Amino acid sequence: MNRLLAILAVLLCACACNFIPLYDLQGNVVIVMDYNLEQQVYVREGFDPSGVASFNEKVHGKRPSNIQVQFYETGTHKLVASDVLESEGGMMSIMPGSYDLLIYSLGTKETQVSGTTLEGLQASTEITASKYQIGNYNKIITEPDHLYLTRMENVEIEPVRDDIHTFTTIDTTATSILETWTLEMTDVDGMQNIASCELYLTTQEGRSFLWGDRAGNMPGALRLSPYPDFQNRRLYTIFNTFGRYLDYREKVSAILMVTNTAGNEYVFDFDVTDQFDNPDNQGHNLVIDQHIIIPGDSGAGGFEPVVDPWWDPIVITN
Repeated sequence: MNRLLAILAVLLCACACNFIPLYDLQGNVVIVMDYNLEQQVYVREGFDPSGVASFNEKVHGKRPSNIQVQFYETGTHKLVASDVLESEGGMMSIMPGSYDLLIYSLGTKETQVSGTTLEGLQASTEITASKYQIGNYNKIITEPDHLYLTRMENVEIEPVRDDIHTFTTIDTTATSILETWTLEMTDVDGMQNIASCELYLTTQEGRSFLWGDRAGNMPGALRLSPYPDFQNRRLYTIFNTFGRYLDYREKVSAILMVTNTAGNEYVFDFDVTDQFDNPDNQGHNLVIDQHIIIPGDSGAGGFEPVVDPWWDPIVITN
């Protein structure tokens, strides 16, 4: 609301002294954006999102620098106008009429938008082939980062009068298209024996359409970044996903693949379907409490965690 008042105040001040043609005001539509940045995820005790930069952004979001705004004819969905505005919004020139409106954030690192029609626009990340099968999949999905979206149907743009500056104000809030979850393995022995470690969650979508309610229908295994908690003997992560693949005959598995310091490989497969599909799991928490043992080698000793760690470096943010 404050942003809207500021925009209108500037316009009124300009009009108070002299008549200014409409085209000098750079448009007849004022777009005012807000963002629902906080994600629907409960961060369980022991997690510290502020300790890892990527965790903090997944949980608390990050305001984009720019947005893509697109107006389409209702019915035909022919693109009428498209512009890049700053994150708080701005002004556009749109002929009077009824339109479908799509607004999405720009500047994401992993999540990319592609497509040439309204129904075909989709957000996705890189999908690669694995040399081995993970669950029922050999397609590996790169974890997406938040993309904020607004969809509005039948937006009416008021006719412009010659004797007065007529503005249509669109005040809206964008929400991330992603789900944010936590995953932790709470009973892990031998983490010091890990030389390399990979974590996957199967039966996840690889894309999301920006318009309509169609499923992505591009399933695979989502690659996650596991973090060690040596003191409490656990592995944990916070991750984003486009959501579950909607074929409910497919189970959701958390698969941990470990190579120890002796060069031996171990695979741990856990069925988390009931947790992922549970409507009461509103905190979006996956908890694996089975006992996991990572054997060590018989020679030179265990892995020194401060040298060339297998997890991403931890960055403390203020």
